[in-house]
Amino acid sequence: MKKQLFLKIILINLIFISNAHAKDIYSCVASSAYGDPKDLLLTEGQKFYPTIIIEGDSLTFAYIKNDFQFKSEYKILDIKKNQLVGIHKLEPDYVDLIHFNLKEKIFSTLFASNHANTVRYGKCSAGL
Repeated sequence: MKKQLFLKIILINLIFISNAHAKDIYSCVASSAYGDPKDLLLTEGQKFYPTIIIEGDSLTFAYIKNDFQFKSEYKILDIKKNQLVGIHKLEPDYVDLIHFNLKEKIFSTLFASNHANTVRYGKCSAGL
């Protein structure tokens, strides 16, 4: 199981490294918590291993979980004091944001909608 997970992480990193314009690549370990606003129940997710790529004014957040690949593209809105904030979508019924501390290499994402809410958080190290 761990060997298969390690191979998936390497595969994601290699896919993104092939992009010669990539500025910064981070390998991360993360967890999540999610809930439904109707019943107020909170569920903690299992650890997963995302890759974060920062290139110009965009940030890519990608990972594989349960044999499915997830990828979100965020537009970096601002960077100050080694911290950035990015947005994937900002609509009245759907919000998806990321905060990344470049010095500490920690991140949080927030997804909120009428049907579900998820926060993902983790720590990273410089990638390949």
